[in-house]
Amino acid sequence: MIQLEYCKEKRRTCKMKNKKVLSTSLSLGLSLALLIGNVSGNMNNVKAKEQGEKKQIYMIQASSEEKLDEVEHKYSIAETSAVENTDSVSTIYLTTQEAKELNEKEKNLVVEKDKVMHGFGKKTNFDLTDEQWNLKMIHANEETETVVKDKIKVAIIDSGIDYSDDIQVAERKNFVPDEDKVSVLYEDGSGHGTSVAGIIAAKDNQMGITGINENVELYSAKVLDRNNQAPISRVIQAIDWAVEKQVNIINMSLGVSSYSSALHEAVKRAKQNGILIVTAAGNGGKIEYPAAFKETIAVGSIGPDGKVSEASSIGNMLDLVAPGEQILSTSAFEGVMASGGTSMAAPHVTGIASVLWQQDKNVSADFIKYLLCVTAKKLGDETKCGNGIVDLQYALSHYDELKKQYEESKELQNVSDNLEIDSVNEHDLETFDDVDIVEGRWEGNTHLSFATKLTGDDLKVLKKGATLQDSASTGLNGKGAHPQFHGYHAHITTDKNVYVNYIACYVMLSKMAVVYATQKNYADPAQGNWINSADYKALANAIGGGVGKLSWKQVLEKYTISQRNKALILYGMAIHTATDSFAHSAVFNNTRLTDKQGHVTSGDYAGSERLNAAKHVANKLIMRIKKNSYDRGYVADFAVPSSIHKNKFKMASISSMANAVNSNTYQSNKATFDALNIASFSYVK
Repeated sequence: MIQLEYCKEKRRTCKMKNKKVLSTSLSLGLSLALLIGNVSGNMNNVKAKEQGEKKQIYMIQASSEEKLDEVEHKYSIAETSAVENTDSVSTIYLTTQEAKELNEKEKNLVVEKDKVMHGFGKKTNFDLTDEQWNLKMIHANEETETVVKDKIKVAIIDSGIDYSDDIQVAERKNFVPDEDKVSVLYEDGSGHGTSVAGIIAAKDNQMGITGINENVELYSAKVLDRNNQAPISRVIQAIDWAVEKQVNIINMSLGVSSYSSALHEAVKRAKQNGILIVTAAGNGGKIEYPAAFKETIAVGSIGPDGKVSEASSIGNMLDLVAPGEQILSTSAFEGVMASGGTSMAAPHVTGIASVLWQQDKNVSADFIKYLLCVTAKKLGDETKCGNGIVDLQYALSHYDELKKQYEESKELQNVSDNLEIDSVNEHDLETFDDVDIVEGRWEGNTHLSFATKLTGDDLKVLKKGATLQDSASTGLNGKGAHPQFHGYHAHITTDKNVYVNYIACYVMLSKMAVVYATQKNYADPAQGNWINSADYKALANAIGGGVGKLSWKQVLEKYTISQRNKALILYGMAIHTATDSFAHSAVFNNTRLTDKQGHVTSGDYAGSERLNAAKHVANKLIMRIKKNSYDRGYVADFAVPSSIHKNKFKMASISSMANAVNSNTYQSNKATFDALNIASFSYVK
């Protein structure tokens, strides 16, 4: 589930949002500047032509970014959401006469129509529903007629779930130490938990993938750190939290090879509270814990060919299998990633269990487990396949029959051994031999014919950059001491009236990323008069041989030390600075939010509106990175429409900051910036 920014073939109302335009109030300015010194009588002819001739999109190519900036300033060309633009190429609306005059006046420019290129491939929307062989195999791709009155609560104990329009999280808690200030926009460092959540509950909106049941109430317990590791004690905390939240199902796609009494007791507590616990069996060898506990449903993995995955753990404690190879699911920055393993198989069972439980929320977790097991399609060796592969439609079709039998036999200690279903699942297992999805492939919210060049590791590096300055090891943590890296508008440790331009800092960090991406040897970008010396020095002094106190070797750790990866780190840091501004420079009810309030995601402090605004800004830069264009951030990225922020909050001095960086862009988007701006407010440390 992803947001697309391209114009669909059938959607003619899509506007050209990514072009530079000549401000209507200044449209005559180009001709005036071009014709200065000419006979004044010519102006009437030019004006007549402008009024009668339709403007078209032209590309302006300059020899350098500096030359392009000079031309934009000279002729009052304003930036908008420049998604398609690069540092030396701009797109604007011109009449034929204006284009001709600009070409003649500026000999070092290339001015030509921005013609439409036609791809040689098949046109397609970014709807991957047809590629979800996994849902077809378990018959979870068919709509059910269930009317949801009271949603099933599902807790995902994993690496967190990134904030997204496509996955609704009712409540979340981060149990990882020192991560309380990490933005929920990119809290899932590995993308693991987000993929699990997508399989269960991604929205059916014809974009990207569709989950099994979007009508669930998700609770996210982040226990896995960036290395996908967590101590058992932390997992126990999360289980008890899920019990406290009175969830119906817990999904745990994690495990440990050795038995833990404390973990077992936590699982028992959850079961005693009526919770169904679905766990991944493990990726090879013996079944790991907690899947090996009898109180859980242990799930193994099969591939598109219907065969048990080589890396799927086996043993007598295995209950079920589900698709776990070449699985498409929601990923970082609202993209789609192909993943595999029993960790991807378990959420298929969780999703199906939630649909079955919605039929009657009064039934027990034991009945749901029984229903899943006896309606599964048998596949052979129970140590490898358990009771077989889950089958949603078959379970639904036999639901009433099995429910009646189960209720009549409640006194039996083990209903699964004593009850027999009248008919065994004899559905033919549909296999998919032509599936060719590379695990680790990532597609962003772009047209498939312009598939991103980013890999799964690239995304992890980008995300690492987006959380890097919050790490104390860099020496850049703390919005007061290092406001340039945290979207904060003032130095609270020195003087509240010393302002930091968070827009300028975002643009400069992205410019630094461009240098790393395009130059063999790094040198700080020129300062320019759009960023003040204090902000520039703070950024420049922290970047070069590494980031803050860390060397590049320490920053990148297990990743290749390359100019590309250094650029991705800097892009991530730019994204952090931009999105953090909606936490640290946001004003609610004429009072600047405190640090604690700023990171709250609830409605008390316009949480969702601020997150959506932050995501809007971040996506502007991310869209460029996806296309491998190595473009920078723009002032116009912060021109957030009121339809997104809904006037629920204001941003400290955003108008003056935008104007300071690029006055033309500010004037072009003045109404949008001013609607979000507040210059005077109560100051709270």
